[in-house]
Amino acid sequence: MRQDVYSKKELMRIMRRFIRDRNRGISLEMFAELCGYSLGHLRDVFIYKEFALTETMQIRVSRAFNTVHDGYAKTMEFENKRYVEYRKVPKPVLKRETRLVFDGNEFKMHSAVRNKFDYSIPTLEEQLEHKYGSRA
Repeated sequence: MRQDVYSKKELMRIMRRFIRDRNRGISLEMFAELCGYSLGHLRDVFIYKEFALTETMQIRVSRAFNTVHDGYAKTMEFENKRYVEYRKVPKPVLKRETRLVFDGNEFKMHSAVRNKFDYSIPTLEEQLEHKYGSRA
């Protein structure tokens, strides 16, 4: 299992996409439990931005995200109770993806099989925002 700690800016971007993803495979309550924080505190930091992202929280959330990303944790259900199961051998969840990429002056279509929780590749909106700036 990798022990990468994301930068604050990158972690905010990853968590914003992770929280918006309806098919993330783990509930926010269980992810908060995996991080060692309450769901309210995670929401205050990543959604509402009422509190600053501390270094300790940055490390804990990065490690929890890498645990889910690499397939070491999975949501299980037994007798209507849900819990997080930790695996010794990782089983990452793969998905087929087709996306548009803005490459200079033209759009290209990329197809690939990727990890379901890989939010490192910027979306088309983020690519255009980076090239042309914010349009808000």
